[in-house]
Amino acid sequence: MKSCDFCKAENPEEAKFCRNCGKAFVPTDLSEDTEQRDARLAGTSAEESTQATSSQPELRRDSASTTTQPLQTPAPTYSPSNPGPVVAPADASSLPPYGQQRAQPPVQMPVAVPVQPNAFTLMIHWLWDSFKHPSRLQRIPSWWPIVPIVLNALVIASTTYAMLSHQYRSTSNLTQGINSFFSDIDSSYSVATSIPVTQLFKTAVLMLVLEYAVILMTYAGIRIMGDTSVTFSALHQEIGQKLTTLLAPNLMALVSVLIGLNAFAIFLLTVAMLFILVLPAARLAVASNHRKLDRTWMWGLTTLLAGVAIGVIILILIIGGAAETIGSLF
Repeated sequence: MKSCDFCKAENPEEAKFCRNCGKAFVPTDLSEDTEQRDARLAGTSAEESTQATSSQPELRRDSASTTTQPLQTPAPTYSPSNPGPVVAPADASSLPPYGQQRAQPPVQMPVAVPVQPNAFTLMIHWLWDSFKHPSRLQRIPSWWPIVPIVLNALVIASTTYAMLSHQYRSTSNLTQGINSFFSDIDSSYSVATSIPVTQLFKTAVLMLVLEYAVILMTYAGIRIMGDTSVTFSALHQEIGQKLTTLLAPNLMALVSVLIGLNAFAIFLLTVAMLFILVLPAARLAVASNHRKLDRTWMWGLTTLLAGVAIGVIILILIIGGAAETIGSLF
């Protein structure tokens, strides 16, 4: 019989659990194995302590001193398998805050200097921008508005010259008959069979005079209405930008003449001339009126005066140009 260590109840020798409390009995051989294992572990610890003590650096006594010094061992060499001990920095204040990298010294990079476009390129860009947005005024050199005014005059003069030349070529047989008829009477008499090239430049000058007459009459009308805030330079730029829109129909008229569509070219030239003649009335309609007379009456009066003045100039140019053209042909 064996007694339970927990409740002291008697149980048979072969019982594995107590009949009274149910506690399991520990086998006798297992207890012995546990004791042997503990003893073996205790012996191993004693041997390791002895080996650690014996592995301490040997001490040697200096012959001239009683101080014991450890033997000097060579420093380990660095290798990928033995990188050596990690040495902590002496002062952590020199390191950057956590999560931030150490500030690197600024690297002097070469600064790319933007290439400035030349004046011609800028003017071309301005012409294109003025064609798309003729009412958007920009700060430009004072001579740039002259370019679209001169270009319009040259294109209109070239179209007129090409149209007249085409008409003269179509009537060349009649011209030759007139030359042969009058040559029998007077050998020094001859009729020109083509328009001289100088007539082209004279027509361009006449168109320039007409365009600047429109600008001057518009400026005079603004002054008559008492608006002194608009300068001639600003008005010159404003009308010059608006005239860039005429380059498209004028170029179309020139191409139409070259391919033989004279009727369509005349229509486009008529539209361009009407646009130029309407500019003073349109600009005076938005001018500020500082007179006592009503704004509508002032607009009508200034528009009438500008129209009469421009009409007189056109009449003079037509009469003078026609007379000069006829004189150059005979």
